[in-house]
Amino acid sequence: MEPTESLTPVVPIFTIGYGNMTLANFVDKLRQHEIHFLVDVRSQPYSRYQTDYNKAQLAEHLTQHGIRYVFLGDALGGRPPDPDCYTQDGKVAYERCREKPFYQDGMKRLETAFTKQVRLALMCGCAKPEMCHRSKLIGVSLGRLHIPVMHILGDGALMSQETVMRLLEPTPDLFGDSPQLGTSRKSYRIEEDQEPPYS
Repeated sequence: MEPTESLTPVVPIFTIGYGNMTLANFVDKLRQHEIHFLVDVRSQPYSRYQTDYNKAQLAEHLTQHGIRYVFLGDALGGRPPDPDCYTQDGKVAYERCREKPFYQDGMKRLETAFTKQVRLALMCGCAKPEMCHRSKLIGVSLGRLHIPVMHILGDGALMSQETVMRLLEPTPDLFGDSPQLGTSRKSYRIEEDQEPPYS
């Protein structure tokens, strides 16, 4: 009898957005999908309206549930600090971001985690993955590395990166080369005293 190959499924990289979700519900979704590491990819890791998701409070709460918090918003955030990453009208130009060493360093960390089959979820504030840089920036980059991405929705269901791309484009380019996927939807040049966007 010939030996059979292992049928262990590949662990994708997950993403999740908290939106208006309570922290208890949010943690339930992470535990449902056996997430061990939560990687915060918000450029500014706080929310004026959802203070439970401020960096310190969130990290402490996750620790109580056996989940480790990691901040990578400085490398993979949707509002990068480098002004060269923005168009003249203030939108984030995703291809410019991908060329930056800080972004590439962040991607290498995700690639290493995937190679080790770590169960992690990238977190941002936007509940819908098709509206967030988790899919349009990071998800596309992971796709180019042939790393599967699954987005955790508000009801706990999963949506693949490919499905998200189909929502964005009737005839999707999974490698993110279409003009619609090239920049953020909104201009992020806002006044300093305004609530930062979920990115």
